Amino acid sequence: MNRSAVIAGFSSVALALSARPALSANLPLNIGVFPTEGAAEAFYALQLGFFKDAGIDATLTPIASASAIATAVSSGSLDVGFGSAIPLAAARARGIGFRIISPAVVYASGNGAMAIAVAKNSPIQKASDLNGTTLGVNGVREFSDYAALAWIDKNGGDVKSVKVAELPFAEMAAALAAGRIAVAAMAEPYVSSMSADVRIIGYPMAAVAPKFSMTVWFSSDAWLQKNPDLAKRFQTVMRRSAVWANAHEKESVALLATYTKLSPDSLAHMIRSRYDENLPDAAQIQPVIDAAVRYGGFTPIKADDIMWKSG
Repeated sequence: MNRSAVIAGFSSVALALSARPALSANLPLNIGVFPTEGAAEAFYALQLGFFKDAGIDATLTPIASASAIATAVSSGSLDVGFGSAIPLAAARARGIGFRIISPAVVYASGNGAMAIAVAKNSPIQKASDLNGTTLGVNGVREFSDYAALAWIDKNGGDVKSVKVAELPFAEMAAALAAGRIAVAAMAEPYVSSMSADVRIIGYPMAAVAPKFSMTVWFSSDAWLQKNPDLAKRFQTVMRRSAVWANAHEKESVALLATYTKLSPDSLAHMIRSRYDENLPDAAQIQPVIDAAVRYGGFTPIKADDIMWKSG
């Protein structure tokens, strides 16, 4: 699967989602998502009618980074967003109000749906080989950045010598091949769909913590104060979608293929995300914030301070 095909696939996703007719009987909800398997709970819920069952007319907008989604939520152009807790904690430290509504992907065991990759012909074999090189991430000062640095640090590399460059997941394989970056922190489905062009040298999730909430769904204080019932409905939908996706891997691949336009065969071999079926837990979110504090110089903050209390 080449870069242009992947980009074209996600462009058609945005078009298809934005072209849905409005359901006037339901409450509108504008949701920002990553074009990755990690945010697929929302895709599944839309396709399977979970939003409709909850009285929600959901519009999904794929956006490349958590910071861009947070900005859109803060401005009110999106109601709910997907991403890591990092930009939320950073904003809270500056007095900007975000709250986590629901957990998304949980890392608990195994490799996780993210990998540290180099070009197929790269001489790089281990973390210490990355000293003085450039790391590609989908968002500077976001989760993939700090997870990759944590892996390099814990496996013998010198993180202070590593430069970081921001580029979309879809462009990483080409950037590696061209030598613009030496290593990339890639997420599924790109890891699998571009497996012919890259070589995996590590998996960064375990370097953050043995178990943690990798990504979350969130909104602004202002929106939550005005829409607590709609937020509860969304929370219920995400839990229902998580339960379904965790129990129906084969079926979820087929649905994901319709949105990404990637082949079911390539998606079938990817590292699968595990979705959290519970309410958000501050103890599982804190490790992500701690990684940002350690590797990004963020102001320390308690995860409980950015949790939405539904009452």
